[in-house]
Amino acid sequence: LDFIDYQDLCAQRALAVEIRRSGAKHVFHIRKEEYAPLGLEFSSPMMSGMRLCCNKCLFCFVDQLPAHVRSSMRVKDDDWRTSLMMGSYVTLTNVSDREIQRIVRRHASPLYISVHATDEALRCKILGTPRAARLTGQLQALKKGRIDFHCQAVLCPGINDGEVLEKTIADLARL
Repeated sequence: LDFIDYQDLCAQRALAVEIRRSGAKHVFHIRKEEYAPLGLEFSSPMMSGMRLCCNKCLFCFVDQLPAHVRSSMRVKDDDWRTSLMMGSYVTLTNVSDREIQRIVRRHASPLYISVHATDEALRCKILGTPRAARLTGQLQALKKGRIDFHCQAVLCPGINDGEVLEKTIADLARL
């Protein structure tokens, strides 16, 4: 699917590569050193598009930028793959159960996750999407899959500080 899968293939000592040329299928069996790259180059580093943010956060940093900033600062990325590779924080709101299973299967660890609140209704309000309510189950699945993760909470005064923050910290500490 993407660079994460490619890296997993590079880790293998033996693999079969199927190539289709002019409608004919050719299978090559490759033996190589563990983690030796296959020597392929891709036009896009991720091999697929960046997964963008689907949230409408109360505090969105991108929405608060001045009008004259460079266009690259206006990209609202929320891609768990960049979290793995570059340490960027993601909300997991655009990650399906199937993709969580893939993260576990590939042992894509550590991830950096923006939590903000563990109270489902409040997290939905903060992030502006009902998908935000799935976080606790996602974190439990990651824990069960032995995926390390680091969490952050962007604090909005009067919304997710005080007792809400204490509950969030306690909930995360149990994980």
